[in-house]
Amino acid sequence: MNRVIALVPAFMLAACTGAQYKPQTSRERHWVAQREIAMPSSSKPVPPELRPVLPGTPVPGSRIAIPGTVKAGTALQGRVPVGSRVEINGQEIAVDESGQFSYPVAETARGSLNVRIKRPAPDTRPPMPLQVRIVR
Repeated sequence: MNRVIALVPAFMLAACTGAQYKPQTSRERHWVAQREIAMPSSSKPVPPELRPVLPGTPVPGSRIAIPGTVKAGTALQGRVPVGSRVEINGQEIAVDESGQFSYPVAETARGSLNVRIKRPAPDTRPPMPLQVRIVR
């Protein structure tokens, strides 16, 4: 009789531990979070570019890549989201269709370059100010 009583708690404990916690991968978490976001009722699905994303989620074509330093006598090269406007020391710089730009730095230049990036619509944030240090 004592063995039966001892086995019942063991079976109950085994039943409780049968379901294991499985951590989700970042992709699964992202999908779950996206699925749970409330969307307005509509007959048309929301296009991917208008769907909200979680903070820190990489969005293709939205990265800004500009070096912190540039050597005098070379060109400052960077990448911004397509459609952005770039100003360096108050002068607007041409940005190509892939979001890349290049700005020549004089060999005699010293100090730093003041870069301002205005992201394309519908982004309403103020221009992003950056300082690129000129090194010799």
